[in-house]
Amino acid sequence: MAATMCSGLVNLNKLFIRKRSSMKALLIKSSSAYDLKTANHQNDVWKKRQDVVKDEVDIQGKQKTNTAISNKIQQPCREKEISKEMHGNEMSYREMIKNRIMTAEERYAISHSELRKVDKKLLRNVDRVFENNSYVILKGRNEMGCQWLSKKGRFTGLLKVGNLPHYRVFTRLRQMKNVNLQLEILDSSLKQEVGDHILYFMVFNEVHKTLKKNYPQLLVDIHGSSVTNLGLKGADLDITLLTDQTNMCYKLATQLRNVRSLHVELYLPHARMPILKVLHLASNISCDISIHETFRQENNDPTANSEMLYSMSLLDDRFCSLVRIIKFWASSNDLCREGLNPLPHGTTWTLLTLFYLQQRKTLPAAKHLYHKWYLDEPVSPTPDNINSFPGRDKIRKLPDISKELVVNDSSLVELLKGFCDYYINFKFHEQWISVYDGRCYWRVPGSEHNSSAMVIPLELKHCCHQNVAKNVKPLVIQKMKRELLKLREALNSNDLMLAMDSPKQQNKRKRDWKQEKVALQKWIV
Repeated sequence: MAATMCSGLVNLNKLFIRKRSSMKALLIKSSSAYDLKTANHQNDVWKKRQDVVKDEVDIQGKQKTNTAISNKIQQPCREKEISKEMHGNEMSYREMIKNRIMTAEERYAISHSELRKVDKKLLRNVDRVFENNSYVILKGRNEMGCQWLSKKGRFTGLLKVGNLPHYRVFTRLRQMKNVNLQLEILDSSLKQEVGDHILYFMVFNEVHKTLKKNYPQLLVDIHGSSVTNLGLKGADLDITLLTDQTNMCYKLATQLRNVRSLHVELYLPHARMPILKVLHLASNISCDISIHETFRQENNDPTANSEMLYSMSLLDDRFCSLVRIIKFWASSNDLCREGLNPLPHGTTWTLLTLFYLQQRKTLPAAKHLYHKWYLDEPVSPTPDNINSFPGRDKIRKLPDISKELVVNDSSLVELLKGFCDYYINFKFHEQWISVYDGRCYWRVPGSEHNSSAMVIPLELKHCCHQNVAKNVKPLVIQKMKRELLKLREALNSNDLMLAMDSPKQQNKRKRDWKQEKVALQKWIV
């Protein structure tokens, strides 16, 4: 009896569950407890809820698309804010150095491969300050994020910052048929990004702290293209040390060899200016550490030239672009190399570009930057002192500069053509170049610089007035003029690639240069 009752209840339950319209109508009519008004009201409420859900979904979809569009719009604005924070276009040189050092203290770099291994919950506590194809720069959003980053370390993974993308540059240039576009692409490919500036100062802070452990009296400063807005991707980090102790090159080399993140590649303790070449393994940034003995080398501050070039770079962005393009062209044609060789250095090409723009009245003579109020204030090589060249706005308001400069809107192609024409016809054996005065002078018989084929002395304050181009030979100048003529013809034919060297020959020269460095290092050791 119980079994039959259970089977009947199951069948009845199945009958009620079936979703047939006829059964529903029968139930509604037969049921006295069921109220038709309440049923219709529930159906209306259910339909309204469905409509509300659809509207919410549409609103959320629109919000997502709007946020995506706003993120795309705000991303370049955020990059502009970061670049303004790092470059400090309205800051003086020492203010910019101090600002970048403080900014690098709060940043952490990690590679994309290592970032994928991190838990997503942890990433909610950090902000991505900068990101490109090689690395990501992070900053702690809260205490939890700062603690996690401090445990992780400043550099995580291999970042590969010090690599110049030669292959990518050449392939992109071959695709363009307009020389104006080629120059713009070349400049954008060579220009250091905001993240590169942060990483350079992160490496500088690490080297600075390492050197200060055993030698707290050392004065450590940064200079060179990494702070002048004129550097190329893959450029070296130039560090200077001021000390009154002897044999510091050997002592520092032994100290840095015990640091896991650094590798001493080369050191020259017996040179006129002892040099240490150190490679930062995590970022692949090469550091050139020059040691200055203050008691023996008075009135020789290498940061004075960087200070002047930084101030010039604030006045006209075309100066920065032109320097990058010319240095890359010179290195591609084996006309630019650092070290002991008869080729011009990067500083030589930079000063040649500056002098050419001074002749066009685009940039002022360097002497105008030394205003009276500035000359009365002493300049120390420590980053804490911000009494330096004025910022961009103050420079432009100086009376001597405002009278000398001429406003022009020449393109990079026109400036590069003028650069070629000017130095093809320039008589280096008869004249010498003065960036300080912004003019050239005839050579005087019996002068100390007459033995040099090219004379560009640094006449700035706190410099020893040595010839920057003293290593250049007459045969190199002849080759330089031939290559400049080829560059001029390539620009006229609307194809920049005709003046660029092939990547195979360039890589072969790089391998030869590495072998020379290894052989020289073994000989020194």
